[in-house]
Amino acid sequence: MSTKHFSILILLLLVNLLAGQEYSLRFLGTNNNNQGPPDVDRVKIPLDAPHKPVDVGATDFTVEFWMKANPGDNTAGSCGPDSWYFGNVIIDRDVFGGGDHGDYGIVLCNRRIVAGVERANNGSKGVTGTTIVDDGQWHHVAFTRRASDGQIRLFVDGNIQGTLNSSDANGDVSYRNGRSTSYPNSDPYLVFGAEKHDYPGSLYYKGWLDEVRISNNIRYTSAFTRPTAPFVTDANTMALYHFNEGSGNTLNDSSGAAGGPSHGEIKYGGNPVGPQWSTDSPFYDPLLVTTTADTGPGSLRNAVTSAAANATITFSSALQNQTIQLTGGTILINKNLQIHNTNSQKVNIQVSGNGPVFQIASGHTVSIQHLHLIGGNGASARILQNAGNLSLQNVNFTDLNEGTGSGILNTGQLTVNGNNVLQK
Repeated sequence: MSTKHFSILILLLLVNLLAGQEYSLRFLGTNNNNQGPPDVDRVKIPLDAPHKPVDVGATDFTVEFWMKANPGDNTAGSCGPDSWYFGNVIIDRDVFGGGDHGDYGIVLCNRRIVAGVERANNGSKGVTGTTIVDDGQWHHVAFTRRASDGQIRLFVDGNIQGTLNSSDANGDVSYRNGRSTSYPNSDPYLVFGAEKHDYPGSLYYKGWLDEVRISNNIRYTSAFTRPTAPFVTDANTMALYHFNEGSGNTLNDSSGAAGGPSHGEIKYGGNPVGPQWSTDSPFYDPLLVTTTADTGPGSLRNAVTSAAANATITFSSALQNQTIQLTGGTILINKNLQIHNTNSQKVNIQVSGNGPVFQIASGHTVSIQHLHLIGGNGASARILQNAGNLSLQNVNFTDLNEGTGSGILNTGQLTVNGNNVLQK
């Protein structure tokens, strides 16, 4: 193989790897207070029969992950580490009943992370976070536990939230191998996104989850800089989930741990059906348009779909003077949104068929800046259709067909600023 072809192959492999890291799972909390069907909207990872390396707790361990939740979506009030299971459950390794090795869980209570561990019948011990994490931003969460004395620490974005220096939640808190249970569909599992037993009144996590790493050592003992790249495996990694599948029923463990892999099953269900795959992730900005493709990660259409209300969509400098072809037709905007190209040169956006490029729904405020919008080539093609409150600044328009259509069909409020040009 020539050096040139080898380099191209490596580049393609890197592109595929990066694309795979652009996904997360969004849990919808479909069974909150038992309002939906059981055993759905979650990931279930077997712990036993045979024993899986993801079943940490016999020794020291660290559970860390990235999460993002919107304000108001997780409704649990205050709960202490002795009652973590009353929160919106993010990670659940509970078992029914006491008198066994033990269990642990990580939840949202009062907009903050709470993590607890229980050993036998000694009661749950843990820590309550201080940082509000349901703010629509990605946060790194790490929970460590020392087996010798039960010490527990909680970190959010590298900042220590609290330490329980010792407790009677020490010793082995793993899922006991070969444990008999009356709940075989829930007890011998680690569960993401839900309370595993669907116990009456339980609250479920509503938000995004990405990059879960479970280790058999204590990775953090003091404040640290939160990770800036996906996790990598090492000798202490017992399970590692990148959430890069983007589809399907399996969440793959890429740790390579002996005795593994500890793959998880994604259980879809509810109304609406959850969880959902998302291109939002802590290492990829869904609001930055990076490709001229009409769909997929980095596309303008995906950015509009992914954006929260009042967000600002921007464009990579590589798209200057490039044309985004909307082969799938008009992009509907039904939220308040800013679409701003901040580069020195304009980005072209052309729609197929009759268009328009953008259709702004009634009751929404939209700002478009520094773009070149090209209408469709049909007999009644348009460039823009506005029923909302639209502001245009330094936007060029090209009407490819002067048929019966109009360049801009405005039935709402339209404000024009700067240098806007209509060309034919």
